[in-house]
Amino acid sequence: MIIRIIKRIGKMLSLITKPIGMAINVLVLSVFYFFILTPVGLVFKIICRDPLKRKFKEDVPTYWIPRKQTKDPERYFHQS
Repeated sequence: MIIRIIKRIGKMLSLITKPIGMAINVLVLSVFYFFILTPVGLVFKIICRDPLKRKFKEDVPTYWIPRKQTKDPERYFHQS
């Protein structure tokens, strides 16, 4: 008897709090996007910063970035 009442109360609270959580989620993510990411992106665009190096260069034959090769391939099996 008591378990049924508790389950009903839980379902009712879930129905009430789920829309509130969704609204707060949209609000927090919107604030983060418009007040943090957008200004940072605009500043990067103004100062011509390209952290991903996406700018197309016609004089470059390849975009391959040479990396140091590991000396021991066995180390690949000991990653944690």
